[in-house]
Amino acid sequence: MEREIDQAVSDLAGIAARLGLDGPRRTPEGSVAVERIEQVRREIAPLELPADVVYFWSNWDYRSFDVLDVRSIGLLSPMDALAERSGWVGLEYPSILLPLTRVQYSCLSIELHTASAEGGRLFDLSSHFESYLVGSGVVDMLTLLATALWRGSDPTGPGEDNAYFGLLDNKARELGSVEAGIPIGEWPQHWLEAEGFDEEGIAPRGATHSIAQFEAERQDRWPLHAFLRGEWKFQAGVGGVEYGSLTDETGSVVLRVPVDVPNVGLGSEKQVEFEVESVGPSEQTKPASVQLELFHSDIADLVVSRLERQTTHDPSLRVLAIRRADQS
Repeated sequence: MEREIDQAVSDLAGIAARLGLDGPRRTPEGSVAVERIEQVRREIAPLELPADVVYFWSNWDYRSFDVLDVRSIGLLSPMDALAERSGWVGLEYPSILLPLTRVQYSCLSIELHTASAEGGRLFDLSSHFESYLVGSGVVDMLTLLATALWRGSDPTGPGEDNAYFGLLDNKARELGSVEAGIPIGEWPQHWLEAEGFDEEGIAPRGATHSIAQFEAERQDRWPLHAFLRGEWKFQAGVGGVEYGSLTDETGSVVLRVPVDVPNVGLGSEKQVEFEVESVGPSEQTKPASVQLELFHSDIADLVVSRLERQTTHDPSLRVLAIRRADQS
């Protein structure tokens, strides 16, 4: 692994020389790299850094890859990687992916190891477009950067942006278009485990009621705890809350899903399982009144107006968790 990384860095050094630039340098003596890597390890625990990332950060000075600057490609330091990771998690990307580069509105991120699964896959994350698997490990990352850099430097070529992003598109197709920016309901199990979901939280429980049975029973008995299965249809979202309808062959029910509800079910799959609790008989009301304080100005009026038109909400009905209808 070390030899392959060193060779990939050497290839970048060769491109730098042809462009009249200094090549990458070894990490200097007395560097704080080891200390910073340990900080990253503590921050991501119990996830683990792949060995090739540790070797690269320990042995090559990220600040010396000036050749990448001419194409606005930035290698991240260990601490910058942590900060970047926090930003992508805020965009609902999985925390198991650690950014290693920054390129405009995207980054190349490495999959961390978990106790149950080996990581190391390389994903291109984008805040504007789809995000896909593009390789495996630091060597693939450096090779992608070197190839894009050289193609972008060719005056007869497609130009710097097309060279880089076109190359990533091709790699994604070659590897089967495996997505990273997919809804959490479609994440692999070890990604969900990295978010703190245990097997009990992931596994479906099986429907206890049809929707019609649940609606009828909760008129006379509460609190009523149930597992409902059906097709989820998003209707509106505002203030960290999503509204939608769950439908099975017997009927539909409108549900309010706050952002902090444990959710491993919502994705492109038609069937999902909702764990719900009714604390009283059905009482339909508009959601705008409980959300209005979150907004100001004319934009607030437009958002609330949309909610009023599209959905109603029963405050006696709470969503406790969302799971996949079938374990996968």
